[in-house]
Amino acid sequence: MNKPALTGIGVLIALIVIILFYIIFLTGSKKFKYSLNDDGIIVIGHPVKIKTSPEKIWDFLVNIEENYKAWHPEDHVSFKWTKGEPWAEGATIYSEQYMGGQLVKYKGLVTESIPQKKITFQFEFPISYINSKNEFIIKDEGSYSVFSGVTYLKFNKLFRKIFSKQIEEMIDSIEKHTAVENKNMKRILEGK
Repeated sequence: MNKPALTGIGVLIALIVIILFYIIFLTGSKKFKYSLNDDGIIVIGHPVKIKTSPEKIWDFLVNIEENYKAWHPEDHVSFKWTKGEPWAEGATIYSEQYMGGQLVKYKGLVTESIPQKKITFQFEFPISYINSKNEFIIKDEGSYSVFSGVTYLKFNKLFRKIFSKQIEEMIDSIEKHTAVENKNMKRILEGK
């Protein structure tokens, strides 16, 4: 009895399995540029030291609808509250900004809010698929405060292997964007 020949779909599946095996196990171990925490999350955040109080940073953030464009004039387009009070737990947001030259529209939910200390928020799907959460952290250091905007990105091993160049470009874009935001927040709040 003759064995049936592989159908077109069978050949396609076999090729995909071979390619994935090759990518995961046989390609050189290209060093991924960014480190992962124990949960496989890439944490991006750069603190900025600002000669101001946590109250003034909090006020800047609470008035984000008015301050959004000044925070990053080239990339920020719009920000508005769609439900709830600014940065209150359960509040929802809508914003638009350019990232890596592309206009990105975000819808999100505030999941944690500790006035003058910390805000945690998450974006809706599909962004939430790779961006698990974002935090604004404010630390009081006497005559200075330290502000950090922290982004948490998650990519499984296969995704990191196949799209490492694109992931690194995305992270570089986020880091450049954050650096401009930090510089502008410092300038605005220090009145320089």
